[in-house]
Amino acid sequence: MRIWAFTALKMVVLPVAIVLALGQFFDNRILLAVCLAAIATPAGNVLALLASMYNEAAYPTAIKGITLTTIVSVATMPLVYYLTGLD
Repeated sequence: MRIWAFTALKMVVLPVAIVLALGQFFDNRILLAVCLAAIATPAGNVLALLASMYNEAAYPTAIKGITLTTIVSVATMPLVYYLTGLD
């Protein structure tokens, strides 16, 4: 259950909050869209590599997180784009 909460936070809440906050300082929509793309992307595979090197017990959780964020990004990236008003 915690992994779902983390995924919602990482894939929706933080990207929307950060892009809306940056929008207060920048009016360049392309810059904001690039920031959104960088923030809203799924977790990278480096997490699993680091987990396998430094904490073997965390490796299965890292793999679940990578898989879940990758799968839900199909829906969350367009959603976040729409919620930030960049369309």
